[in-house]
Amino acid sequence: MTTIKYKCVQNRICDGCTTGCEPLTIGRIVIYRSPHTPDNAPGEEGVIWSVNDHYVFVRYGTSVTSQATPVDRLTFVYSGDHDD
Repeated sequence: MTTIKYKCVQNRICDGCTTGCEPLTIGRIVIYRSPHTPDNAPGEEGVIWSVNDHYVFVRYGTSVTSQATPVDRLTFVYSGDHDD
């Protein structure tokens, strides 16, 4: 059985500890921004490939491998057809 992980309101990976935690759903599109990149600068788009207790594994661009990414560096891409 797969356990769903969440991006906690405290910017860490959790099991859904509080209201407001965002699901780290496989296939969800995210934007990565490095620590030195301004918030208004474009980031690197990727797709969540897997999640463990420490990292979100994201495939960026045309890469065939995923990169371990700290959850606090990711923001979610929302499209008009999602309620989240």
